[in-house]
Amino acid sequence: MTIPHVRYWLSLVLLLVSATVSLGANAQPQMKPLGPSIADKGSAYYRFRRVELDSQDHQRHYRVWVAIPKQPAPQGGYPIVYAMDGNSAIHKLNEPLLKRLSTGRAPVIVAVGYQTDLPFDVTARAYDYTPPVASDHGSDPWNPQRRSGGSDTFRALLLNTIQARAEQGLSINSQQRSLWGHSYGGLFVLDTLFSAPDSYAHYYAASPSLGWSQGKGIERAQRLGDALAAPASLTLFHGGDEVARHRREDRAQPNSNKGSELRAQQSPNAARDLAKQLGRIHGLTTHYRSYPALSHGPMFGVSLEDTLLNVAGLPMSDPAKAKAPAHSSH
Repeated sequence: MTIPHVRYWLSLVLLLVSATVSLGANAQPQMKPLGPSIADKGSAYYRFRRVELDSQDHQRHYRVWVAIPKQPAPQGGYPIVYAMDGNSAIHKLNEPLLKRLSTGRAPVIVAVGYQTDLPFDVTARAYDYTPPVASDHGSDPWNPQRRSGGSDTFRALLLNTIQARAEQGLSINSQQRSLWGHSYGGLFVLDTLFSAPDSYAHYYAASPSLGWSQGKGIERAQRLGDALAAPASLTLFHGGDEVARHRREDRAQPNSNKGSELRAQQSPNAARDLAKQLGRIHGLTTHYRSYPALSHGPMFGVSLEDTLLNVAGLPMSDPAKAKAPAHSSH
């Protein structure tokens, strides 16, 4: 990497430290047990199987749902999407969406979750989805009671074990593997692009936690240099109301929540500017999609659906038409 690039990345990190604390620091999704998903109910268009396994240290316990199109694999094999926070991801799948996917290049969908009935395992994901930062001493700076810095360990498990078990017996197009994640999961998507860019052909990062550990979570971007060895694409999703909502809440209830106060200080252009700069890397095609009416939580389902449609070769939604739900969990 040339000196100008190094200087740019250092200045970007400093910008994030001073102007961005990404949503997710204390964002509280509704942590109620989930009911049956479509994997339990069945679909006319997809069949499902489930895999369970543990981390090597037996501290994290994974549940992986594999959704397989009932239509035959196309020549060259199915495209495949790996989705983080799989417990919530599998519950975002519904019959109308799967029917629509079946009209295109229907992908295999791998929802990588945890052995819990809750939407998220907040302790496990804090470790799995964040890169190691020496100054954090293995603790999540947004919640010191949680461990962080395990992205390399989790990525090795994902690529070497989960992927093999998920794809076993399936005809998969190895040139059409995609990775999707939201919030901490979006940070993991970026960290994988920065650390092992040839692992996937397409990366989809939704509302990534850019300000985690004062921006140190994206320092590995420097590893990419000026060009990728193999072409890849990155789509960055962002909700246009992510920052404004927390500014409104902070004004209405000042000093009520430190996390909300910090998120209100976020630069609304950080994700867009990151996409623009990464687009200068030869071989990396970047796309930025902003959904004006949506805040952090609703971006989970919208970005996942648009990712699946994009992988299937179908039109994504019109971001301008996306409407915030009456009650958002984030």
